[in-house]
Amino acid sequence: PSDTAFPEIQISQPQKRIYTRSELLPIDIAITDTDSGVSSSTILFDAAAVTASTRIDLFFEKLGTHTLRVFAEDAVGNATSSRIEVKVIATLDSTIADIERAYKLGWIITKEQVNDSLIKKLQAIIKKGKPISPKTLKSFLKELGKKHPKHINDQAYELLKEDISWLLNNPLP
Repeated sequence: PSDTAFPEIQISQPQKRIYTRSELLPIDIAITDTDSGVSSSTILFDAAAVTASTRIDLFFEKLGTHTLRVFAEDAVGNATSSRIEVKVIATLDSTIADIERAYKLGWIITKEQVNDSLIKKLQAIIKKGKPISPKTLKSFLKELGKKHPKHINDQAYELLKEDISWLLNNPLP
């Protein structure tokens, strides 16, 4: 009998949910074919090849929707694919984590005081509660601008600016 069955793709991780930039995105994929066996497979996160059992550091990814695509073919040419979309967002807490990470990477230059100052401003916004005032977030953006490039390098500035812009344009419920 000939093999007419497609390989099976099981995406255990990531789950279809919202992630923050401060998270690691787990990749856990199983590809099987009980008839002729899997001859080739490709896993892409957006356009980048990844392995079936890895983690993607979302700190280095843009905010928004990302697509994980899996392609598989068996030994007789039966091909199939599967995909899942995940959304990466910013929250005030994840932005604080991003500031801490940028500091550890040396992207926030000179003194720890700059790091602490930015974190304290965001913690004050959290304490005020919801809704978050656009004026307050715009004031934080201005503060970032004043510290760039002397105390905050381009990578940190762009990343944190994207976080705050996300919060301005996508208010959390």
